Amino acid sequence: MSNSNNPTKRRAKSRSASAEDRRSRGWLITIPVLATEPDDPDDPAKGRHPTGGIRYERDIAAAFADWPWCGQIEEGAQREDGASHGYLHWQIWMETGNPKKFSTVKNRLAKAGMPDAHIEPREGTKAQAYAYVTKEETRVNRTIEINIGEANSPDDNGK
Repeated sequence: MSNSNNPTKRRAKSRSASAEDRRSRGWLITIPVLATEPDDPDDPAKGRHPTGGIRYERDIAAAFADWPWCGQIEEGAQREDGASHGYLHWQIWMETGNPKKFSTVKNRLAKAGMPDAHIEPREGTKAQAYAYVTKEETRVNRTIEINIGEANSPDDNGK
């Protein structure tokens, strides 16, 4: 029997699909407020320095012009020793009507000058995603909501 007719082989192939092919309606996105680049490309943990300036609300809104989103600027939470690590970042939840591929979201952000965005598919409910990106503990200013009311309908947890 050829591999193309073997359902086991087809399933194994689909399970090994790359993260770039992952589809989801909901995405959680972390974008540094300052465009950054590692001081040491071989060890990004050694520090970062600003290279592209501040990312403002208008930059985020332009990147997601036709996709509903909400989020806020947050400052990284305190470490166990009580010190704040001060990482300023946008924490965003985006929800679309149709599933979008990871690569589609990543490419759009890269074209908008945000190639350093961290992107994950929403795994929990919409309510959990909303609560996560609007938490007060780490909020720097205010929560921004663009067309998210419709996407946040409580009767659909769509993946």
